Formats: sequence, C-alpha cells, structure tokens
Amino acid sequence: MIDKISGSLSAGYTRESKPVPESVEVEQNKLRTSTPSVEVELSKEAQLLQKATQAAKDAPEIRADVVQGIQDQLQAGTYSVNYKKLAKQLISILA
Repeated sequence: MIDKISGSLSAGYTRESKPVPESVEVEQNKLRTSTPSVEVELSKEAQLLQKATQAAKDAPEIRADVVQGIQDQLQAGTYSVNYKKLAKQLISILA
C-alpha cells in the first residue's frame, strides 16, 4: 500500500511543458475557421415529409377523446366494426 505520493518523479518523466510549434497552431486554426458552408435545398416531397413527421411528433400519443368515445359506445353496446372496410384498409397497408 502506498502511504504517500512522492514529490519526485522517476526517470523518464519531467515537469517541463513544450510549446506547440506555431505552424501546428496555425493549421488547427485554419481547420476551425475555414469550414465551408453548405446550402441544401429540399424537394417538395422532403418538405412534406418533414411537416408530417413534425405533426406526428406534436400529436398526442393517445387521443383521449377517441378512446373515451369508443369506451362509451362499448358500455352502451352500440360499438360496431365495419369488417369489410377494415379488411380493405389492412390489405392496402400490407400490399
């Protein structure tokens, strides 16, 4: 177990710091400041997709009003499913 840290460093280690050559600093600064700007133009389809994606993100995950309406219909025994319409929609999604 080490009781204390030695104030002297073993051979191979120094407390000196060496300055970075100016040419290296200049090259690093050029890389940071000379980044070219890029202009991107989105197609109308891509813009529409962006809007649809944002609308989906902004919409609530569960539409409480729809859920409540269906629950009310189920409790009243008036909820019905149009199976032909449902089947057509499923086929169009899967096709």
